Amino acid sequence: MKLNKHCFFPSLQASMQLLIKQLSNRKVQIVGLFACFLLTGACSNEMSLSKVSSVAVNRITNTELAFEDGRTLPLQFSAEDSRYLLVRHAEKKVDSNDPGLTAKGAQRAAHLAEILAGIKVNRVYSTLTQRTIATGRPLVQSQGAKLYSYDAAQLDSLAIDLLTTGRGKTTLIVGHSNTTPELAGLLSGRDDLPKMPEIEYDRLYYIIRGTGGEVQLFPLRFTPPMLENTQ
Repeated sequence: MKLNKHCFFPSLQASMQLLIKQLSNRKVQIVGLFACFLLTGACSNEMSLSKVSSVAVNRITNTELAFEDGRTLPLQFSAEDSRYLLVRHAEKKVDSNDPGLTAKGAQRAAHLAEILAGIKVNRVYSTLTQRTIATGRPLVQSQGAKLYSYDAAQLDSLAIDLLTTGRGKTTLIVGHSNTTPELAGLLSGRDDLPKMPEIEYDRLYYIIRGTGGEVQLFPLRFTPPMLENTQ
């Protein structure tokens, strides 16, 4: 599996503050899976950003989200939209400074590829660690997506690149507990996304950016069947 080293241009960083300011002024729709769909069936309030869906998603396509309880949520789709999926690496071993995945982690990584089988993922971005690369590997292998590396200490530059090159593409970014919410905020224009606890591995952000600047942010969870019985 070829890993492409990703390069950033220093001149881009100078425009980051202006871009983030522009993003913060855009309308961001937080899709309220608690208040809007899964519980009441009627949309009345935006979802609190301190919450994510309590019902795991089991399929994502261009036109809908499908959940493990059998419900679906239709999505508006345009081929020119930019779509970003952000996850933390799956469960890791504790046997080294650069650990791989546990059996649970490998199962979660495989399940992620299954969830995304109905949507063409063009690019996968990963830090240069075994656990992040292994989390994205099943999807890279099943869809033939290009795998790129990025520096977790340069999230501003990464966000610039993703926003400027993502039109019409779907990108999966595999990160860490301390980088995934921050990057999701940069891509959605939000600065109030909740932090991710060290023990949390099932959060998935799905961000859709339209050509007119509108943004949809879906805070989701994904858990493979019978994961709790796996070591």
